[in-house]
Amino acid sequence: MMRNEVSAMRRSPSIVVWSEACQLRSVHRCRYRRFALLLATALSLVPLIVYAEAVTPPPPATAAAAPSLVHIRAAAARAGEYFTRRGLAVEKFDVIMLSSLLQRYFGVQFDFPPVQEFYRRHPELWRKQFQLYHLYFEDRRLPQQSASKTAASLRSRYPNQIDAFTDWSMFCPSFPLPHDFLTQLRARFDKSGYWLTHAGLQLQNARINGCLKNTPEVVAFEREVVERLRRLIDGPEPYDDPRIEAMAILYYMGHGETVTGRDLEWLLARQRPDGGWAGAAQAAASHDHTTILGLWTLLEAERHLRR
Repeated sequence: MMRNEVSAMRRSPSIVVWSEACQLRSVHRCRYRRFALLLATALSLVPLIVYAEAVTPPPPATAAAAPSLVHIRAAAARAGEYFTRRGLAVEKFDVIMLSSLLQRYFGVQFDFPPVQEFYRRHPELWRKQFQLYHLYFEDRRLPQQSASKTAASLRSRYPNQIDAFTDWSMFCPSFPLPHDFLTQLRARFDKSGYWLTHAGLQLQNARINGCLKNTPEVVAFEREVVERLRRLIDGPEPYDDPRIEAMAILYYMGHGETVTGRDLEWLLARQRPDGGWAGAAQAAASHDHTTILGLWTLLEAERHLRR
């Protein structure tokens, strides 16, 4: 079961200040840099989830009262209970990392397998997929590759792979962004739902890390991404997973005011009796990735409504 879910959700975000420099700067800025690194890694591992069944999109956004905090907290608690029941059956590394992120950033507690346990059980995944990421989990630093290999990995995949943009936006303090980063990102962000949601993620990462300034070009692109995310939520996107991810990214970009009460009502209505969300309404079972996105969106919504 989820422990002290209501009281935990009421607590302010708690992230360990992880360098002496952070102690000298704004703690708020350091929190968001840490959050950006964890979030970018988790979402960069998202596979394109393909379902056979299409669903009817939600109605266009209109002014509507948001669900009550009681309903939002109850739905978040049910999502936590879903993961407690899933336990070690969760087999996706990105879901494990997002759960770790939510525990750190929102103070939510799960009875849930730690990242280190997942890594112990699946060491082959580290060798194949995750060598780039020097993340901290449970106050332990995972192995990392050399700077030269990291730079070579970034260059070899840019600009044709979506993860290359995410990785570079994470590591840009150490590896400066390519001069055409924004141009290349603009040229690709409308390919599909996930390219669009990741464009918001990548843009915000680079800004939080101080690698993109608020120039007129950057501000205009941010406005365009927000508008497109809003259209993705309202439009004919047949699957729920990218739609819920778009809501979470809008909050992450600091545009939570664009997520409407109707959106949140739709999200609550999509939650299944087991506490999870499916990638599409007609899918047979809840999906771990869609469920962790739903929980993240609800936690962001609660914090936004309490302001």
